[in-house]
Amino acid sequence: GPREKQNFRLDLSGVQLNETSEYFVKVQFKLANNKPWAKKGYVQMEEQLLLKEATNLPSIAAGQKGAIETKAEGCRLLVKGEDFTATFCTKKGCLAQLAYDGFDVIKPNSGGMVLDAYRAATDNDIWVYQQWTNKGTHNLKHKVLNMTQTKGKNGELVLAFTVESQAPKYANILGGSSGRYSIVEKGDSLGENDFKFTTNQIWTVYPDGSIELQSSVTSNKPSTDLARLGYTMVLPKEYVDFTYYGRGPIDNFNDRKVGQNIEIFRQKVGDEIILGKPQAMGNHEEVRWAALTDTKGQGAAFIADGIMSASALPWSEMAITEAGHPYQLKAEDAVYLHLDAKVTGLGGNSCGQGA
Repeated sequence: GPREKQNFRLDLSGVQLNETSEYFVKVQFKLANNKPWAKKGYVQMEEQLLLKEATNLPSIAAGQKGAIETKAEGCRLLVKGEDFTATFCTKKGCLAQLAYDGFDVIKPNSGGMVLDAYRAATDNDIWVYQQWTNKGTHNLKHKVLNMTQTKGKNGELVLAFTVESQAPKYANILGGSSGRYSIVEKGDSLGENDFKFTTNQIWTVYPDGSIELQSSVTSNKPSTDLARLGYTMVLPKEYVDFTYYGRGPIDNFNDRKVGQNIEIFRQKVGDEIILGKPQAMGNHEEVRWAALTDTKGQGAAFIADGIMSASALPWSEMAITEAGHPYQLKAEDAVYLHLDAKVTGLGGNSCGQGA
């Protein structure tokens, strides 16, 4: 009853828990009878409690066998194994093309898997969104400063890049409270002391086609409030099924997430709520892994070393920024996948005490 308390003990005696798996307990309070506002069984409250963390996870390198061939062609490094081909751009330091069994995951000339720090602004971002474009985070260009290539003891290929990421010019975002933004570049070019990222990233390609990325990202302006920090890539439009293990199914941000449970969710790319003015959407927090597949189940999985934020949409962040209304969002012939270390929360700066 109201204001009453009671202790419950969950008896797990005899239950075998896999050490490499994590377990949660979901607690729900449901209506016992039909009410004017909902039917019997409607969930009035729920909470998810962590029961056990995953431990002793297997190494990606365990049991690897096979050979990897490499071939340099200008600014491209071709890497080939038994069932996969990958191409790295030695000018940008990125994974530029990837295919398994002849199926493209990252198509040539799609831009590759690159560092990204921009998301479309929301109404709550009025305190910060202008500096995102002023510093050029929407238009980063990537340049390799240093590269090394080695072979590991299990046949893996290790590529280490130092990459500088900076926009060519300053930019202004116009539109303000009109809800229709446009980004205009200034004539001034960014210089050596202007905002930029420097990234030390190590790509490890294993004989079975698994690819591991480790990154250390720094900025010469460390006090800058970023929209996000992670990697983005453009995948073929055929990858319409988005499956992830994290918080969902409704999109959520790091300051608005605990109402969404950590489970495995499956949805179609683009099945996110679009506001009257398209804004940042589709983000999911505490994602352990995400996968994009076509209707036949072909595709790829992306696994975090811990947790990440992830989203998959049929529009770029620039398209979402510039669209004033949902009908102006035209589905592109691509899927934009974002895998982030962090995404800035929504805050409360559009109204109320935080305004």
